[in-house]
Amino acid sequence: MKLTNMFLGTLREAPAEATKDAESYKLMLRGGIIRKHNQGEYNLLPLGMDVYDNLIDIISNGFNNQGFLRSESEIEDLSIDIKTYKQFPMGFYSVKDESTNEKPKYGLMKSKKFKNIQGFSLHRDLEELDKEYKNMECEFNTIFNQLNIPNELVFGYCYDGEESKKIITKCELGDELVVECTCCNYKASMDSADSLIDDSDEKEKDTNIIYTPNIKSIDDLANFFKISSENIVKTLIYKLQDEVIAVLIRGHRELDENKLKKFLKSSKIEMADVDVVENATNADVGFAGPIGIEVNRILVDKEVTKMTNFIVGANKTDHHIKNVNYGKDFKGEVGNFRKIVDYDKCPKCGNNISIKPCFTLATLKKSKDSKILSYDEEDGKTTNPYIASYKIGVTRNMAITAEYNRDENGIKWPVSVTPYHVVVVVAVGKNQQQITEGEKIYKSLLQKGIRVLFDDREDRAGAKFKDCDLIGSPFRITVGKKISEGLVELKKRTDDDFSVVTIDDAIETICKNFNN
Repeated sequence: MKLTNMFLGTLREAPAEATKDAESYKLMLRGGIIRKHNQGEYNLLPLGMDVYDNLIDIISNGFNNQGFLRSESEIEDLSIDIKTYKQFPMGFYSVKDESTNEKPKYGLMKSKKFKNIQGFSLHRDLEELDKEYKNMECEFNTIFNQLNIPNELVFGYCYDGEESKKIITKCELGDELVVECTCCNYKASMDSADSLIDDSDEKEKDTNIIYTPNIKSIDDLANFFKISSENIVKTLIYKLQDEVIAVLIRGHRELDENKLKKFLKSSKIEMADVDVVENATNADVGFAGPIGIEVNRILVDKEVTKMTNFIVGANKTDHHIKNVNYGKDFKGEVGNFRKIVDYDKCPKCGNNISIKPCFTLATLKKSKDSKILSYDEEDGKTTNPYIASYKIGVTRNMAITAEYNRDENGIKWPVSVTPYHVVVVVAVGKNQQQITEGEKIYKSLLQKGIRVLFDDREDRAGAKFKDCDLIGSPFRITVGKKISEGLVELKKRTDDDFSVVTIDDAIETICKNFNN
C-alpha cells in the first residue's frame, strides 16, 4: 500500500480527553488504530482493522489446529443434529459481539462493547474431553506468546463436576485480582481462591443467650463483649428468586459475591430487603443468626466450621447467642464464600499469599455432563455428551498487546499481528531517484509476500520516521542520499540505531524474518 493512496490516521498528540489515561490507549489513538465513537465505545481505523484481522487469524488457527469448525451454532442449536456416538468429537467457534454495563476505562481494555471468539467442543467421555482441554490450553498459550503477553494459567471456580480455568496476565491496570503464594506454585483467581484455616483446640461450651440492647453492628458487638470480631459470625440474608438464603461468614470477613453466585449457579442474587429479613428472623435487622432462622437454605463458609464458641445473632431483637458451634448447634451447606485478603495464608504451604491486579485473557471450562443434548451410544442407550467451552478476547487482547509492546514513541506490534511487516520510507519525496528505487524495493517485497507500506509522501523525513514509530511495524527501510551507491538504511523498531546495507541485503533480511 502506498501512503499517498491511503488514510493513515496518526496523531502527533493524544486527544485532550485521553491525556490522563493509560499510555497504551493514547498510543492506539495516536497510532491510527482506534477512534472514540461514544463513551466507552470505539471504532477501528484501517490500521486497527488490519491488527484485528491478523489477531482473528492467529486465534482461528489455534481452533483450526484442534479440528474446530467456524460456525455460529450454539450448543442448544444442535439438538436436532446430534444423534449418534459416531459424530464425536466435534468443535465449533465463532466471533461474538458482547457488551457490559461496567464502567469503561483504558480504551479497548475495558470498553462497553467488545468482541470475543467463543468455542465449544462435544465429547463421548472424560478422557477425550481432558485431552482436548489440555490441547486448547497449549493453543492459547502459543497465541499469547506470539503477542508477547506474559501469561499464567490459574484455576477458577469448581463445583458439581465443572471446572474453570483462566489465562491471566498480571498488570497494574488490571480489573480483576489473582491470588498467589510467594513460596509455592499456588495461584487462583480471586473468585476461587482459598486460604489455610487453623483448627481450634478450644473445648465446646454450652450456648447462652445474652441481652444486647441496640447492639447491631459487628464493631459494636465486639466492643460490647470485649472480644475480637474474629470471634463473631455474621449472618447475611440474600434472595434468589423465591428462595431466601442465609450466608454465614466470620465477623471480620467480607463476603465474595462472585463465589456465592457461582455456588448458587446464578447471577440473580440480591440482598434481602428489610421485610424479608424481619420475616426470616422474627426480629429487627441486626440480630440474624443460624439457630432457628426461617430460610430456604443456610450456607456456611468453611472457616466458620473450624471456629469454636463464637457469637451469632439470636433471631430475637436485642439478643445474641454466645458459645455457638457448627455441627452441634446448627448445620448448613459448607462452601468457600469469604473474600481472600493479603494477611491470609496459602492453603498449600501455609506461607503468606499476595494479591495482584490482572486481566483475564481467556477462559476454559469443562462440564462432566450436559442435559442440553443427548445421543445414542454404541449399546443403544441414550446418554449426554461432555462439553468444554472456550472464550478468548479479541479487542481487549489488542489493547493488552499494545500495553506490553510499546515505548514512548509508539506501539511495537509483534510480527503476528502487525499491520505491515516493513515501511519503505523515501527520505525526500521530491527526489525522483529515491522515489523510483523505493518503489522497486516496495514491489519486490510485495512479490515475496511481505506486507509492506510505501511512504512516498513529500513530508519531512523526521515526520515520516515519527509515523513509522507510531505505526509500530517491525522494520523500516529508508531510501536516502546513499541510494546512488545502492545502499539503504535498515532499522528494527526495537533498536535505537540503523545499519547501512545494500538493497539486496535489506530485502533478504526482511524475507528471512517473515517468510517462514
